[in-house]
Amino acid sequence: MSINKSRIISLVATAYADGFFDIEELDYINKKAEKLEIDKGELLKIIQNPHINNPVYPTLEIEKLEFMYDIMELMLADTVIKDSETIIFNSYLQKLGYEGNHDEIRRKMKLSVEDKKSFVDFQEKYFPKYEN
Repeated sequence: MSINKSRIISLVATAYADGFFDIEELDYINKKAEKLEIDKGELLKIIQNPHINNPVYPTLEIEKLEFMYDIMELMLADTVIKDSETIIFNSYLQKLGYEGNHDEIRRKMKLSVEDKKSFVDFQEKYFPKYEN
C-alpha cells in the first residue's frame, strides 16, 4: 500500500469518526485525493471500505507533520471538531511517535488551519528546524 493511499484512508476514517460524513469533509478528501493522484475509482473503494490493513505512515518528521496537518484540515472542514475526531487525532500522533502533550500540537495546528495558513506557513512558524 502506498503512503498516499494510507493518507486518504486515514482522512476517510477520520471523517467517519463521528458516524457522519459531512459534505465539506468529502470535498476536502476529493481535493486531497486528486492532489495525491488517487483516481476516482480507487477513492470510491476507499470511501466504501476505509479499513486499513498494514498502513504506511510517514517516517520523516516533516511528512509526519504534513500528515497531521491534513487530518486537522479535515477535522475543521465542517468548522466543528468533535470529541471522536480529537481521539483519532491523538491516536495518529501516538502512532507517529509523538510523545507528551498532544494538546499543544493540536492547538497550534487548529489555529493555523483556522487562520487559513498553508502547511508550509505552519511548519515555518512552529517547526522551522524541519525542511520541506
